[in-house]
Amino acid sequence: MEPVAVDGACYLLPVEAGRHAPALAARLFDAVHQSQAHLAPWLPWCTSAYDLAAAQAYLEEPSPERRFLLLSREAEDAAPWVLGAFGLLLEDGHDRAWKLGYWIREDATGRGLGRRGAAAAAHYAFTVLGALRLTLLIAVHNRASQRVAEAIGAEREGCLHQRLRLPSGQTDAYVYGLLPEALAPAWGPPGP
Repeated sequence: MEPVAVDGACYLLPVEAGRHAPALAARLFDAVHQSQAHLAPWLPWCTSAYDLAAAQAYLEEPSPERRFLLLSREAEDAAPWVLGAFGLLLEDGHDRAWKLGYWIREDATGRGLGRRGAAAAAHYAFTVLGALRLTLLIAVHNRASQRVAEAIGAEREGCLHQRLRLPSGQTDAYVYGLLPEALAPAWGPPGP
């Protein structure tokens, strides 16, 4: 699988393409470790036990999910900086419905990377995977992820009670839906 262009500053690298790259695993670990307080409330796997071996396993272990790392084109050495990650999971093959999830490292937030990366992942889902719909499940208190979903054209369709299990316990989640025609306005020239 080839990298997916996001803009001139970053791109989505399919996880399969990053396998057996120790420097990339180290950068992934660094992104998660440096952002633990920021990510832990929303991601059950983001705990103090997350280590370099967990980052390497993310890159190497097979998954039904199409996973991408958001990488910076600028790096101090040969390994690009990991800015976040995006995942696409097939929910219903007959209806061609996929689920989209994402996270951005804390020191890279506020720059539109979530919006641009999510738009690129959604565009990939619609054009390469043949998705007819993307669903995003977002905790009702996770306003940052809701803003990303809304910025790419996803519409809030309802609230599912006690749908997500977070480290703090079971919580309600908003369901966002994104159709290919709604993505078009968001898939334009990158903003700040």
